[in-house]
Amino acid sequence: MFMEIKNLKKSYKDNLVVENFTLEIEKREFVTILGASGCGKTTTLKMIGGFLKPDSGSITIDGKDITNLAANLRPTATVFQNYALFPNMNVIENVSYGLKFNKIKKPQAREIAKEMLETIGLKEHIYSDINKLSGGQMQRVALARALVLNPKVLLLDEPFSNLDAKLRVKMREEIKQIQHKFGITMIFVTHDQEEALSISDKVVIMNKGKIEQMGKPEEVYKNPKTLFVADFIGRINIIELDGEKKMIRPENIILDREKGTFLGKIHDKQFKGVYVTYFLNSDIGSLQVDALNSDIYEVGEKVYFSLKNN
Repeated sequence: MFMEIKNLKKSYKDNLVVENFTLEIEKREFVTILGASGCGKTTTLKMIGGFLKPDSGSITIDGKDITNLAANLRPTATVFQNYALFPNMNVIENVSYGLKFNKIKKPQAREIAKEMLETIGLKEHIYSDINKLSGGQMQRVALARALVLNPKVLLLDEPFSNLDAKLRVKMREEIKQIQHKFGITMIFVTHDQEEALSISDKVVIMNKGKIEQMGKPEEVYKNPKTLFVADFIGRINIIELDGEKKMIRPENIILDREKGTFLGKIHDKQFKGVYVTYFLNSDIGSLQVDALNSDIYEVGEKVYFSLKNN
């Protein structure tokens, strides 16, 4: 196994923030740690990066135990939420800065930085002032500064949180392209479920310092092991059938005007472009149903519905 994290634990006085965090990561794998604010995901990332010392547990990368190594001695690099760029340096100076700690002379460091900036699409901004860049451009500079160190593992802490919705989607595509281009292992932290599902090879869902579930995006979405995971990843209906509670996604309910297993009444609806979310009252509970907008039902209308398997 390329990377192993075993039983990481971190407390602040009486507050247990991370408990028994254990994770195995393959080389070149894109792993996302997903959870709400305060669940312990950023604390976990800081322990992996060497910015926080764990109370117990171990971290091994490529066969080497790095648990007690300083951040600058680890084969990792971190892209921070606020980018942490130097405002008094231009783009190439920011990117080449860390290379001096690797005892690379300034002329060579600048050439390496220049090549990296060209690779990730910032050729036109090599000598630009940091303060004159857009949010997306600053994000790419932060990525270049981390990648130029040639880390074995790249850590990303909520890297898109300061970007608008459209740019976030664009940066997701770019980060995956960068990962494939460099063949690098990445650990990505976010609270955004859609972000995690769209770019990850593996998703690790945290809740109150513990791992609730981990697996491929399709697996955790279609087969949530707990009610927390089901509710946190997307939306979920809790229904009662034959005395047993079941979880069903809104897209797994089929509406029909003429026939179906159950009968319900629409009390509200929300148009969302390609699909419409309907809110139904029925004998098996209140439901949310996502249906394509090709056939529109009206508020107050009685409709039949059936449940399909995941």
